[in-house]
Amino acid sequence: MEIWLVVAVLLAALLHASWNALVKVGGDGVVTFFLFKLGALPFAGAVLLFTGLPDPAALPYVAASSLALLAYGLCLGHAYQNADFSLVYPIARGVAPVGVGVLAMVFAGEALEGGLLVGTLVISGGIMLLAATRHATRAMASGLVGAVGVGLAIATYTVLDGIGARVSGQPVAYAAFLNIASFVPVAVVVLAWRRREAVRLVVSDWRAGLVGGTLMVLAYGIVIFAMTRAPIASVAALRETSVVIAAVIGTRLLGEPFGARRIIAALVVLAGVVTIIASRA
Repeated sequence: MEIWLVVAVLLAALLHASWNALVKVGGDGVVTFFLFKLGALPFAGAVLLFTGLPDPAALPYVAASSLALLAYGLCLGHAYQNADFSLVYPIARGVAPVGVGVLAMVFAGEALEGGLLVGTLVISGGIMLLAATRHATRAMASGLVGAVGVGLAIATYTVLDGIGARVSGQPVAYAAFLNIASFVPVAVVVLAWRRREAVRLVVSDWRAGLVGGTLMVLAYGIVIFAMTRAPIASVAALRETSVVIAAVIGTRLLGEPFGARRIIAALVVLAGVVTIIASRA
């Protein structure tokens, strides 16, 4: 993988961890996710004005990915309401790269072998160690189950979008259109289920919605573009370095614990990243 792509994906990891932290501090995770999806619309729409619509051949992938993103948002909201950010985020991201590697092998014909396989497994192991906890309450356990659901949703939509962006031939247009299309199922569910809370949050925090939504579009747009220039599994694994950033955010900004065990886990994740980069050099 070219170094500029590595840097771009690491930037996407920073942006992704940042908007996820904003969802956590927003309180009601599902409604805050809706706010950010709404806030993403102006930026995504502006991008489409310059790029035009993606190739119609990519629309089935957009539709399927939109449903996976709905599942992602619902699981994410549930997980953040019941467990710490520094636990939910690593587990979700730890499940994802292995799932992406398997799905990419099955549906995109990408071989998961050599340095890529080792790096992916090392990153996933480090992430799971980062998330390990000895004192789980029932609520926390429920949140961590939700985190696994998030990881499975991530794996699903990542592979769908990696293939869809390649089919479209216009990764930037694909990413922008996906952000608009995926808002529809989220809006239908949230407005039917939590309309009052959603309207109240939009009125009071629309500026935060614009910030979070813009971060959301940029973070995943970079990843979608990268997946058209490099193996899907490589990009997905590199993106999971966001767990190190999330651990720092959880410790410094949210006051969550970060001991020696988690420092070691962060170094394991870094070792996995170096392995993947070396395998693609």
